[in-house]
Amino acid sequence: MNKKFDLEFYVIFVSFITSFFGVFLSNGVVVGLPAIGLDFGMSNVVQNWVLTILFLVIAACTIPAGQISGKYGVKKSLIIGLIIYLIGSIGACISFSTEIFFISRIIQGIGISIVNVAAMAMVVSAVSPKNRGKALGYTITGVYLAISLSPVICGFLVYNLGWRSMFYVVIPFLVFSILLSIFKIPHEWKTYEGESLDIIGSILYALGILSFVYGFTTLNTHNGIIFTVIGVVLLIIFGAWELRQKSPVFNVRLFNNAKFLSSNIASLCSYLAIMVVTTIINYHLLYNM
Repeated sequence: MNKKFDLEFYVIFVSFITSFFGVFLSNGVVVGLPAIGLDFGMSNVVQNWVLTILFLVIAACTIPAGQISGKYGVKKSLIIGLIIYLIGSIGACISFSTEIFFISRIIQGIGISIVNVAAMAMVVSAVSPKNRGKALGYTITGVYLAISLSPVICGFLVYNLGWRSMFYVVIPFLVFSILLSIFKIPHEWKTYEGESLDIIGSILYALGILSFVYGFTTLNTHNGIIFTVIGVVLLIIFGAWELRQKSPVFNVRLFNNAKFLSSNIASLCSYLAIMVVTTIINYHLLYNM
C-alpha cells in the first residue's frame, strides 16, 4: 500500500513539474523577446518566430508522440522527452546566433510535445481510478500556474539577469525530473505495445497542421492563403485516412463523443483567451516602460 502511494505520489509530482515547465518557456518567453531580438539583431518579424516555431513543432509532434509513447513505454518516452527538452534549453543558453537559437527552440518543441503526452499518459496509467481525477487536476494546475506565473517570473529574470536566465532556470528542474523518473518510478506502461505505428497518418497530420498554422499566421498574404488551404485539405485527407486504420495515430471517432468534443472546445476557448490577453498585456507593459 505504501509502495503504491509512493509510486502515485512521484508520478503526480513529476507530472506537475513537467506540466509547469512544459508551458513555462512557451508562454513566458514573450517577455524576453525584445532582449533576445536586440542580442541577435532580429527584426520584429523574426522575433515573432521565437514563439511561432515552438508552437508549430509542438503542434506537429504531439499526436505522433502519443502513439510512440504508448507503444514503447510512457516512462521511457517521458525521460527521452525531458532529455531532449534539456538539450534544447542548454542550446538556447549558449546560442551565439539566430540560427542556433531557433534550432534550440525546435529541439525544445520536440521535447515538450513528448513530455506533455507522456506525463499525462503516465498519470492515467499509474494512478488508481479513485485518485485519478485529483491527479489530473494537479497536472492541469501546473499548466495554469505556468500560464499565470511565467510572465512574472520571466520578467523578473530578464530584468535582473538577462534573457538567457529564463532557460537556465529550467535546467535543474528538468534534471531533477529525469532523476526522479529513473530512480523513483520503477514501472513502465505500454498501451499500444502490440499495434503498429501509423507513419503515413503521422506525416499527413504533421504536414497538414504545419501548413495550416503557418498559413494562418500569414493569412494577409497570398502565400498564407495557399498554405492555409493546403493545410485544410491535408487535414481532411488525414481524417479520412484515420477512419480506415486499425491502429490510427489519432482516433477521430472520439469527436462523436459529445463530452470529448465539448471539453476540447472549452479548452480551446480558454487557452486562446488566456494567451491573447497575456500577450497583449505583456507587449503593452514592455513597450510602454
